[in-house]
Amino acid sequence: MAKSDKVGKATAKRQRIIMLPEVKNYIIQPNRITNAVYNYTLIQEKIFTAIMFYLQEPINQSMKNVNLYQLDLFTKSEKVRITIPLREIAKPRQYGEVKEAMQQMAGIVMTIPYLDANEKKRKKITSLFSFDVPEQAEYQSNVIIEMEKLVAEILIDIDKDPSNQRPINYTRYIYEIAQNSRNKYTARLYKIISSWKKKGGFIISLDVLKEQLGVTGQYPNYYDFKRRVLLPAYEELLEKADCWFNCKGKDFEVRDGKTVTHLSFKVITPEFAEEDSKKTAYIDRILRDNYKFTDTDIKSIESVLKSPEIERQGILKKIMEVSEHISVNEIGNPKAYLIKSLLTEFGK
Repeated sequence: MAKSDKVGKATAKRQRIIMLPEVKNYIIQPNRITNAVYNYTLIQEKIFTAIMFYLQEPINQSMKNVNLYQLDLFTKSEKVRITIPLREIAKPRQYGEVKEAMQQMAGIVMTIPYLDANEKKRKKITSLFSFDVPEQAEYQSNVIIEMEKLVAEILIDIDKDPSNQRPINYTRYIYEIAQNSRNKYTARLYKIISSWKKKGGFIISLDVLKEQLGVTGQYPNYYDFKRRVLLPAYEELLEKADCWFNCKGKDFEVRDGKTVTHLSFKVITPEFAEEDSKKTAYIDRILRDNYKFTDTDIKSIESVLKSPEIERQGILKKIMEVSEHISVNEIGNPKAYLIKSLLTEFGK
């Protein structure tokens, strides 16, 4: 596979560059895999992602309603077997780590939610793979992965809409972004938010998310979970992927009293970020036209206007509220009043 160079897309809001891989290979996988419960190490997550990449041909056939059991992959032997170049997973000098990771993976149980033929919810609880590896690794070395046909079907088969047989309930993401992750939770969270990209966001129970990430019972203090799991993934994906999330946003945490119970993920894309920049420019124009803001005035509320944690729509709403208040009350210095209102509402 070609190595990934970088290309950039500028956003006016912060003059940053959104860095996407120049070579982009897309993976499609069933949502049952995206939402599966397991706890892999970073190298094991890369192995699993590579397996899904090398299953893309039968997955594409499933998207076209081809019977999987008629494919060569399912008919050539008793088990489904795929071969993956070691260089797709790690550098040869890391082979010892890869071999140990595969040995552990062979015994790790994964819980996969799925629907049976009667549309009843079930869970497949199983170890997925067996591995055939060379004693000594070279650049051209391959690893052979075997799995039961039922396991392969669960990994490959894409659900269909009963009314028109079109594929549904699947995730599409960029292989290179998942494989280049430096933190084991980045790829998992990237895949999860990718499954919601078209809908723009989702709310998930903190307990459910921790279960999906394999950290149930860990990080009883939410802020430890945020520091160890969410923030590293946020930093890796921010403006370097085709979608990311903002765990620093004001409305990200949903609370019952003081306890965080749910998380509200807004899935951000480069297009969304560009739209956000346009809204910021619009706010700037309103302030200059209606309140005679100067560059100095704009700079005084720069912490509000340039914060990625503050919704542009929320700023506009606050400006409208203040404008209505000013229109029916005698305010000596409307500009100063608006500046103070914005800093009070959104300032840190």
